[in-house]
Amino acid sequence: ISVGDYHLAHAVGELFTGQRTDDAGMLALLAPYSPHRQRLVRLMHASGFSKQRYGARMSIEDHRDR
Repeated sequence: ISVGDYHLAHAVGELFTGQRTDDAGMLALLAPYSPHRQRLVRLMHASGFSKQRYGARMSIEDHRDR
């Protein structure tokens, strides 16, 4: 498990609890799955799960006519 990567900790926290977490919280959430922590993270990425995005989306700008 990559500790220090805040993207991973936030995604794991949001997957399990619906809220962001830090590295210590991520390790606590994954503790029951100790021998399979990396496998769970890989399954999370393979499932297409992504953490909630904040902020407005940018509109697509067409640059072909410039």
